[in-house]
Amino acid sequence: LVLFLDFLNRADRDSLDLITALMVDEKIDFLFLIGTMRDDEIEEGPLSRFLQDLGQHADDNGQIKLAAMSRVETL
Repeated sequence: LVLFLDFLNRADRDSLDLITALMVDEKIDFLFLIGTMRDDEIEEGPLSRFLQDLGQHADDNGQIKLAAMSRVETL
């Protein structure tokens, strides 16, 4: 199962807690979570705490940082 969660910047603490619970539950196999966020919009709050916790709980997590696209590239 693949879950794609867009714009995690808008997620509340309860939603992020649910994502964490899914990630650390050893009974859940074959789950691939993909989340997107704008790293220039991360403020002190639920998402910043979630990202800190993610580094402690997840054995195999990774980040792919994408650069902003120019206007020409979006046309």
